[in-house]
Amino acid sequence: MIKAEKISDLSKEELLELNKIFAKNWLAHDGLWFQSIEEKHGMDMAIDIDMDREAWRRSTVIEARRLPVQKQVLTGISKVSKNPLPHPQGYGKPLGNKGGNNLTGFFKIRYRDIGIRVVYSLALETSCMNILIISERDDNYCYNMAARLYEKYGDRVFEDIFETLE
Repeated sequence: MIKAEKISDLSKEELLELNKIFAKNWLAHDGLWFQSIEEKHGMDMAIDIDMDREAWRRSTVIEARRLPVQKQVLTGISKVSKNPLPHPQGYGKPLGNKGGNNLTGFFKIRYRDIGIRVVYSLALETSCMNILIISERDDNYCYNMAARLYEKYGDRVFEDIFETLE
């Protein structure tokens, strides 16, 4: 059983378990919805008004497009995380001043083919990457959001934030 006051109190394993629970609950609710229509109006009516088939058809197409992108992003983050320092020591690409924002100390991972950009900071003492932004490759949005996070959290974005989660 998962017990926590806030979702931020949960470990990675508990979050994954919670995700499975939510998925099962959603599936159970969907089945119960169909059954309630069937009981009240009959199977033919339930099938006629079951928009679930169309939703699944559309969802499958969307997910088929999304999954390869997610896999590419995770693969890139995994590769960079092995050596997130700036070039030539590692794979990191320093940002510096972008769009009028001083993003010194921030790095990016650029995915040209899929139009995604990841912005991260680095806790130098532990070489820990703090992923701050994953979004479409709209420079102004990415860089403005990174600057806003820095304004909000200050130099804490350069600390190993995982130490505070334990």
